[in-house]
Amino acid sequence: MRSYTVMAAMLLSSASPVLVCAQEQSSETASSEGPWTRVGLYGFMVSIDGDVKFRGVEADVDVPLHDILDNLDGVIMGYAEHRRGPWSFIADLAYLDLDESGGTSVTGPVGMGQATVSAEIEFQQWLAEGFVGYRALDRDLEGGRIGVDALAGARYNKLEVELGAEVSVFGLTESRDRKGDESWVDGVIATRAEYRTDAGWSLSGWADYGIGDDSHSYQLQAYVNYHFDNGVTLSGGYRYYHMYYETGSGSSKLEFDLGYSGPQVGTTYTF
Repeated sequence: MRSYTVMAAMLLSSASPVLVCAQEQSSETASSEGPWTRVGLYGFMVSIDGDVKFRGVEADVDVPLHDILDNLDGVIMGYAEHRRGPWSFIADLAYLDLDESGGTSVTGPVGMGQATVSAEIEFQQWLAEGFVGYRALDRDLEGGRIGVDALAGARYNKLEVELGAEVSVFGLTESRDRKGDESWVDGVIATRAEYRTDAGWSLSGWADYGIGDDSHSYQLQAYVNYHFDNGVTLSGGYRYYHMYYETGSGSSKLEFDLGYSGPQVGTTYTF
């Protein structure tokens, strides 16, 4: 079990499409006779690794997918895009509800001895993202068409956390409780590209970099997509997201340096 690492990784996770979900990033490269809209659902089958510092206790994070799914109470993931000429407008909304409890041993505050941590957490996060994109390249190639978008936008995170932790070091026990809301906004720049064949298949990719007052992140995604004639698209691929976030100071400081990676699947409908 790694309940403390689950607690720490989830307590103040940053942006993006973040946690156990990610937005569908397929773009429409074929020329259109007017505006179109796309809506979809998606899932990010994520594992988490990295380093966490939580109120003087440092821990390595290694959380496989099954540990997260075992404690997941609810999740909502939705995506929408509207394109008009060379301009595109993207919105993404995700909700995560996680409960976790248990205990583990981690390295102590100054690297000496072991600290036994028992923790209980109720965690809820809302993530909202919005982007405006411009088609920088749209060109016919042999057997298909390539399109590249340049995008800029923002990610808004809101977390509602109830946390109770009991730490024992060298036989001394200390209770540490935390309850409250955290929210922040990151500015993001991104690029998106897709090569779409005449046979209905396409390859697409997404890369972005985000920065805020106390955080920074980057993200890489790659997908294979199949577009049906009725407007439905099925996508599968892989995503990697890395984030750094810190808040507070002294004994109340929280610091996260985490990577999220795993396969992603999604379906969208264009009309």
